[in-house]
Amino acid sequence: MNTQHHRGDDSDVGQHSHDQTSGSDPEELPLAGGWRRSAATRHKLSGEPNCDFDIRYANNLTKTEFQETYQGKEPLLLKFSGGAEEWTDTETWTRAGLVGKYGDHMAVYGYSDTINSHGGEAEEMIAIKDYVHVHMDKVNASSLGTTYLADDKLLKYGELQDKIYPPEYLQYFRRPAGLLFLGRSGLGLGWHAHGDAWNGVVFGEKHWYVYNRSAFPPGMHFYESADWVEYVHKLLPPNKRPLECTQEAGDIVYIPQDFHHSVVNVGETIAVAFRDNHLTPVPCEIQFMEAIRKLESEEDIRRGTDALRVNNLHYYGNPFPDFAVGMLYLRDGNYQAALENFRAALAVDRFNIRVHLGISDALCMQGRIAEAETCLVEAMDIHRSSVHLYEQFGKLKQFQGDLVTARKAYEAALRLRPDNKDLQRKVLALQKDLFENLE
Repeated sequence: MNTQHHRGDDSDVGQHSHDQTSGSDPEELPLAGGWRRSAATRHKLSGEPNCDFDIRYANNLTKTEFQETYQGKEPLLLKFSGGAEEWTDTETWTRAGLVGKYGDHMAVYGYSDTINSHGGEAEEMIAIKDYVHVHMDKVNASSLGTTYLADDKLLKYGELQDKIYPPEYLQYFRRPAGLLFLGRSGLGLGWHAHGDAWNGVVFGEKHWYVYNRSAFPPGMHFYESADWVEYVHKLLPPNKRPLECTQEAGDIVYIPQDFHHSVVNVGETIAVAFRDNHLTPVPCEIQFMEAIRKLESEEDIRRGTDALRVNNLHYYGNPFPDFAVGMLYLRDGNYQAALENFRAALAVDRFNIRVHLGISDALCMQGRIAEAETCLVEAMDIHRSSVHLYEQFGKLKQFQGDLVTARKAYEAALRLRPDNKDLQRKVLALQKDLFENLE
């Protein structure tokens, strides 16, 4: 991947490093707007402190320069000499302001990997005041297994739209969709892409990871953003790593269409964002996704893949052409051909959990259970907190009749998703079976 680094023209903008909140008692942490900041104020999140985007002061950037240099082309970090007050009414987004006036608003929330798998929408609803009190105020609560609020309803209120006023050059979206993001330290949405967007942090910080539109993120699915940093990022060679940037309170980040990005909160963070839902269709991407959706023939999938390559869009490091062919053969009962294509996908991206699960399925269908188990164990060594891998391993051990190990695997998955009803039922059923076997 050709990683493009673009430094800012504003010589008075320095580089910074930031930290993640530890397991300290949240009441002991310093506050900003009523939200808890990070425990150690200058502990860098990962790697050397940097921002690989251009860094510009918003009032020094003209509309013409933005359109010619950045719009649809490059990510950008915007700073404001007056902080967030230059583009929003910050009192609205303090803890007291948000909970006091909008605490009864029913917001959408969920686990970040689930939000991504549902196209950016969460599955559950909760009153904002309850989310803050229950999901953000737990003493010594770990970010692991914690839900994230990504609400697309609140910013539809006209009174709130009047309190958000970004620079004019960011106001070109034809179908702007507003989002409120709120979550604990260490949370954030994992890898995803969408139309042109800007994201403004009012309180807190975010650390961004961004790939340009030619590349596909290693791992991609089934990783929480902090898990990806822990299990994947540090193992990548320098030329395969994404652009990085830390966004402080008051900053706005601009991301062009089709640039994959992942974000990790540093301290409790509240941010507002707008993205353009009027996407400019990319014919090659439509062709590829249609071939994936239909799964009619390997030839269609390969033609779609060639279209991505020719147009330099999400091609490099993308395991899904081979993975899709593997799924086609798995569906049709050609398990050996499925296995060969899944392994080809794994050669492209060894961190992709979906590919590991596909290999396990193909091996199981061939009766090669021991090899399937080895595959899952190797995958769990890569991603040590994957609910999908623990659940699949539990199913395999249950099939083998090893109910004790199956229960332990399901319980491990349940610790990551404590409100998952299906996992709760599986654990209870296994406990019942084990009890009956003792009689």
